[in-house]
Amino acid sequence: MSQPCVAHILEDPCEWIHRNSGALGWQIYGKSTQMASWLKEHDPSGGISHALNMRGKDSIRPATTEASALLLLENDWDDEGSLAVDGPTLERAKDFLVRHARFFTAFYGASLEPPEFAPTRDGSVDLYWETATYELLINVPTEREAPVSYYGDNTQGNNPIKGKCSLDRVDFRLLAWLFMIR
Repeated sequence: MSQPCVAHILEDPCEWIHRNSGALGWQIYGKSTQMASWLKEHDPSGGISHALNMRGKDSIRPATTEASALLLLENDWDDEGSLAVDGPTLERAKDFLVRHARFFTAFYGASLEPPEFAPTRDGSVDLYWETATYELLINVPTEREAPVSYYGDNTQGNNPIKGKCSLDRVDFRLLAWLFMIR
């Protein structure tokens, strides 16, 4: 296995990891805890991790900044008994988005479109994209251990995606769908 180099892995991270760790590379990349262990072992200086962390943030920064306004909502913000969004739930939604945006940029070399953040009746947070080619709704629940749920489709209505995933992991199926649907 060759030594990791930030320039090489960011040039084409999928190919680099696949070439340098075989079939296991896809499994490692698909599981955040395993990915962290792999990077710790193969990138002791942290250069690759730092570079992956920095990529993809700029395209969504305005959305994550504006989302902080959700914390100003109080219980019954809609006059129908809805719960206020709490800080930890909003931070989990932002973290989920930032994590996926970073990996989207690292894998595909493209920026993820910024979503709209919206409160829900139960205090959870929705991330919503509506573009010329697709719609996607991701719900981040108030319970820390509950999975994130999502549903999306293209504008023709013939390429749906639906699923649930852990807040702590990157859902590569969702990222691949977003790339192909653009």
